[in-house]
Amino acid sequence: MRVAKIKGLICLVAVLAVISTTVIIATDSEIEQSENQSKESTVIVTTQLTTEVATTKKVEETTEEITEVTTEQVTEKPTEVTTVKPTTTVKPTTKPVETTKPKETEAQIEKSETSEALYSASKFMNMGVVYWNGWRWTWYSERVLPGSGLNIPGRHADSSGYICDGNDYICLSSSSLSKGTVIATPFGKSGKVYDTGCASDTIDIYVNW
Repeated sequence: MRVAKIKGLICLVAVLAVISTTVIIATDSEIEQSENQSKESTVIVTTQLTTEVATTKKVEETTEEITEVTTEQVTEKPTEVTTVKPTTTVKPTTKPVETTKPKETEAQIEKSETSEALYSASKFMNMGVVYWNGWRWTWYSERVLPGSGLNIPGRHADSSGYICDGNDYICLSSSSLSKGTVIATPFGKSGKVYDTGCASDTIDIYVNW
């Protein structure tokens, strides 16, 4: 009986030993698996970090290359300067039209109409000088200067004593107006220039006083 009990205890101890060994082995395996998984996770994480770092470097390098290319293009492109040619002003070659007082020819001359005189012949004779319409009006007599060379067609003295032509224009002398010019006078009728030799601002009336 004792031998049997001893054998039974030995067997129990052997079984327990086997179980303990199995448990220890299983525990060691799990620890190794955990360690392996940790290593694998570390490797994966390290790989991902390495990949991200490499990607970041590539992006930075690409950005630097793009920046360099853009800088070179901007630097190499010349600045276009637009030159504005000055506008040449062409001066007109046409001479200004000179305004002259109108002249009347013999064909244009008509008999002057008698209008109201601003100065009578007697008053003008006594005054000697009259200022009217921008002119200085004076008189000179044919009794002093006969004027035979004046070539006055139809020459005659009217009722007031003014020497007139055939169209009844009073005969005038002027150095500013050309011969043949017909102008108004303050003596009741128009006059016509037949003579010269007086001052530039003066019109001399030919009379028979």
